[in-house]
Amino acid sequence: MVRWSHLASAVSVWVCLAALAASPPRTQGQQGQELLAPEPLLFDSPLEFLDFSNPTTIEGLIRFVDVSERAIWLQWDRRLEDHPSGKKVWRTLGGEFMLLVYPRDGVQFDTLKELAPGTRLRMVIQSNDTGRRLILSYVDPSVPPEVPL
Repeated sequence: MVRWSHLASAVSVWVCLAALAASPPRTQGQQGQELLAPEPLLFDSPLEFLDFSNPTTIEGLIRFVDVSERAIWLQWDRRLEDHPSGKKVWRTLGGEFMLLVYPRDGVQFDTLKELAPGTRLRMVIQSNDTGRRLILSYVDPSVPPEVPL
């Protein structure tokens, strides 16, 4: 014998699940777009925002060094972009964006794995033909240049 209260509870759960399934998912890029408003967005889609087919300068904090994958998890918060004026400008990203990047070789990985989590890095990255984002070069922006400018 089925109790009406159990049946009503089960129907309520199914209605809630159906409503959640029907709602559009929120992506990380959409959250970032909401946080960046009212600044005009330069990207047509979140996928364009994550396009690293050309060398791209970004800045962020090392969060985790994955020794088994030989990769770095970076919480990136700034990206160097072309401004309509022709100058390069830093765009600060709202929210938290985690990015997996791969050192270009073993020597670079051995150097990067010694850096402590929370170290700020500025790096130029580019996706290779397999989709991995390779670190072409990097610097610690808190350290003055070796040669004065």
